Amino acid sequence: MGIAIKGIVPRAFGNHDNCSSTWCGYKQNPHNYTHNELPNGKDLHGESLQQALQESFEEYSSDTVTVKLAPCMNSQRNESLNGTIQKP
Repeated sequence: MGIAIKGIVPRAFGNHDNCSSTWCGYKQNPHNYTHNELPNGKDLHGESLQQALQESFEEYSSDTVTVKLAPCMNSQRNESLNGTIQKP
């Protein structure tokens, strides 16, 4: 799960090197791919934005957090998020 979380930011900036062809639309059809989750389906850009996002996602890809996320602590989104964010 940590590897998947670490791949979110590069993917948003157009780097699909670590994506799997089983789920990545870019790997399946790179010529017609557009992001569903990003404005106008375009890659994000800007080194400072990428660095800031990467730093934010680093915390959530740590072993401590992924252990909490992996079992899907609770089906209630808010409770799951709260359980993940709370420090021991």
